[in-house]
Amino acid sequence: MLIPFYLGLIVVLGFYLLAFFRELFEFISHGLTVTTDEIEVFAVNTLDLVMVGNLISMVAMGSVNSFVTKEHGYPNVNMTSGELKNKIATSIVVVSMVHLLKIIFTGGELTNSTKEIFVLFLLAGSVLAGIEHLHHKAEMEKH
Repeated sequence: MLIPFYLGLIVVLGFYLLAFFRELFEFISHGLTVTTDEIEVFAVNTLDLVMVGNLISMVAMGSVNSFVTKEHGYPNVNMTSGELKNKIATSIVVVSMVHLLKIIFTGGELTNSTKEIFVLFLLAGSVLAGIEHLHHKAEMEKH
């Protein structure tokens, strides 16, 4: 029953690929008239597309491995579903931070609520890093 959802994620990933090529073509078509600010915005947009693409890929492949085939990762790579969830949560925080960077680079206004969200993401990232550290430490003690 989950297969249509996985196929939907693959379709969305295809649209992200098309969006990347569209932005790349527009960037290249400007040629040597590109300013440093435009390069920064393009770099942040590219980071955003890559991060979301990786997030979609991670969710689709990790879900299939964990719930359909009951494998936890690729052969010779031990990744538990808990590690996968932590990586997905970390990716969501990073994608959100990239969106905030886009606001800054494009001259958008940082409101008080945007600043609060930024601090919240920093805290969430710190908590996730702590969880990752504890999880890794526990895994090392097992072996």
